[in-house]
Amino acid sequence: MGCGASTAQKLSRPAHDRRNTFERKEGKKKAGDKAADEFEEQTMKPLPQKTEFEKKFKCGAPSVVSEDITPCFDHGLLYRIAKDDVWLFYNDTRNYEMHVEFTFGRTSLIRALGNTKVKQVEESGEYVAEAVVYPTETVAYVKGSIAGFKSKIKALPLSEEYLQERVRLYNRLIEPEMNRVREFAEDSSTDDAILAECIRQTMPFIDIHFPPNQGSITRGSERPMKTVMWARPHMYLPDGYSSLVRLFRNKISPMRVDLGELGDSWLVCAIAALAECPDMVRNMFRHPRKPELTADERALGAYRVTFNKNGWWRNVVVDDYLPVLGGRAKYARSLDDPCEMWVSILEKAYAKVHGSYANIVVGDPLLALQDLSGYPTTRYDESFASDIETGDTELLERLDRYSRSGYYIGLITPVRDAENEEKESLYKEAGLMMGHMYTVTAVRRFVEEKIYLLCIRNPWAAGVEWNGEWNAKDPKWAEHPRIAEVCAPATPEPGTFWMSWSDAQRYFNGCGVAFLRSMGVDYRIRGDFVHGVPQFCVQLTVRKAASFGCMLSQQDHRGTAKAREEYPPIMLTLSSGRGSLDTMQVECNTNLDFDNPTNQFTFMQSRDVGMLCSLTPECSPYLLVPRVMSEEAAVPYVLSLFFDGKLGGDVKAELLALPADCQAFANFPSFSGKGTPVTTKFQVRCPGAGYPQKFMNKELTESTNVPKEKKRRGRAPTARPSDGGNAVRS
Repeated sequence: MGCGASTAQKLSRPAHDRRNTFERKEGKKKAGDKAADEFEEQTMKPLPQKTEFEKKFKCGAPSVVSEDITPCFDHGLLYRIAKDDVWLFYNDTRNYEMHVEFTFGRTSLIRALGNTKVKQVEESGEYVAEAVVYPTETVAYVKGSIAGFKSKIKALPLSEEYLQERVRLYNRLIEPEMNRVREFAEDSSTDDAILAECIRQTMPFIDIHFPPNQGSITRGSERPMKTVMWARPHMYLPDGYSSLVRLFRNKISPMRVDLGELGDSWLVCAIAALAECPDMVRNMFRHPRKPELTADERALGAYRVTFNKNGWWRNVVVDDYLPVLGGRAKYARSLDDPCEMWVSILEKAYAKVHGSYANIVVGDPLLALQDLSGYPTTRYDESFASDIETGDTELLERLDRYSRSGYYIGLITPVRDAENEEKESLYKEAGLMMGHMYTVTAVRRFVEEKIYLLCIRNPWAAGVEWNGEWNAKDPKWAEHPRIAEVCAPATPEPGTFWMSWSDAQRYFNGCGVAFLRSMGVDYRIRGDFVHGVPQFCVQLTVRKAASFGCMLSQQDHRGTAKAREEYPPIMLTLSSGRGSLDTMQVECNTNLDFDNPTNQFTFMQSRDVGMLCSLTPECSPYLLVPRVMSEEAAVPYVLSLFFDGKLGGDVKAELLALPADCQAFANFPSFSGKGTPVTTKFQVRCPGAGYPQKFMNKELTESTNVPKEKKRRGRAPTARPSDGGNAVRS
């Protein structure tokens, strides 16, 4: 994950260069302009302040105020409320139903309230009262005079009966909305067309392609999943809160991302990682065409999210129905603010792209981050393990260089082992969660002292501090004043701490980098391999030295019928002609290390491959050739190019089709690069843009707009990230 240099000079504290890198320069906009306030933040109001009484509880508060409140468990959970001669119970959990049974003395004079059942025991004359209290409910229990009591209370997981009943209740609201939309929409209707008609009729938008039902939760699951309720914010939030709902209500921060209960920590870790770059998060939710429409669509319960899927930028429309439980979103959500929606909406849109929530439970956080950001990623797990064995610092040096370049670095803890409680306890004491990714915000190497430190952000264990070497109270800071000055341990960055490289090697077993190019221009060209021959290659003519990144992507298998199949092996080859296309010489090929291409022909069984390359006028022209080891009639692919500036000036990119008998496809080190010009569709995304522009041309310029496409019919294909790749050398 990176390269680096010695840090003998004084360095600034790691105050997130990445966060500053992605800040946009906004032009002056008129107050009240919908485009200027796309996310309605100017009209945002704070959440109601909690009263001293409400602050005693975690999940809400009893609907009855009383000074006589007694917790039924050591940690609260259930509270008995006495007011005058009435007993009530408040369930301060979201996931448990409380089975409350009290036995009252025989001289008690009581009567049941609500759904409480009271019976008298013949032998003793005592009265037994029973009731079930569901999450966040306050229920009246009994009324009267009580002469002694004893209790038996059970906290049980929510029953299927309760969940089914709640689903039926919510479906009374969902079904009429669904029926209204289906009056004018068919399964083949696009989301954009349905949303436009909903706006025209001023009716709530509901997503018929990813409906709020159990199928959208469980489709593709190999194991049973509990019944889940779906609700819009106004259906599950407390009274008066629905008008406070916004996509963004707080500073976008990794510390404000809550995992929820789905178990998709790989995706939520990627979301938290992206939150290191707030502007990138905001751009994902911008309207692809008219920012002034965002508020109108949100008013009908519709949101848009832009992903990079299968290498191609895609805008996904979802409604605001969420899986809920106990008055809040059940899965990923914003921490401590039920009215902030961006985390839950982002997760839902990702689930829709892959067919269901069940299809996004397990995966590689680096691949999820690639889908969210569009930028290539590389795993360095083998290098990480190798350096532990050899004692080398080669990977650490790379991480240092990557950190200074503003690339995202993530360290990954091993997955939980149910049979190894001792190991899990070790991580818990250290304040780390197993199976999660942690951001490295800075790397500091002190070569003379042989001290190597990483600044790590931990958004997953609030209130638990790192207690290993170089923790905030470690005497080593006093023993090494120069290091203390450079690292500034009293950093205001929330959730960060310093860890030695040796401790990082002890606690983490995975390492990865996302090669974010904040100010670069992003080109995406879509085509097909036909019996192994690419529809197009890219000829690069260079007048001034430049560097660029490239990536070849094929269709993701996640959530598709090919979920268990291997990917066809793929590769990118860059060749140079030194003045002519007559004889091209292979310069480099991709492998699984984006920053370290190889001169060997190495096909990878991976979803994506890519590399960083340098271009010089002396070696121009160049030819970038997509490759696949497959004889299928059609294998879709997307070729992505990342340049610091727009093409067409110092670097010219043209699309060519090489003949099927070209020796490039037989792994010859030299071949003729002469081909036929090809006109095809491509996307161009400039720095700070939310959604790319589309063009059609034989050169990658912005001179010719794409003619209007016919609307695609049917559901968009869904997909699945590969966890790693296998090498096939030819």
